[in-house]
Amino acid sequence: MTTKPDIEQISFRVPRTLADQVRRKLLDHKIATRERITITDILTQALQDYLKSEEGKENEAQ
Repeated sequence: MTTKPDIEQISFRVPRTLADQVRRKLLDHKIATRERITITDILTQALQDYLKSEEGKENEAQ
């Protein structure tokens, strides 16, 4: 039996123009490379990078 990863859903709102730009960029990328990247992939990486940078700032302050 396989276990699913522990996943939390986060919802937030952004301006419609930003959402449209992101969707267009993702579609352009998929057309150019045939590689599918999702908003979830992008935001997961961005949140991980943010946490790493915050940890670095905390370590510098100590």
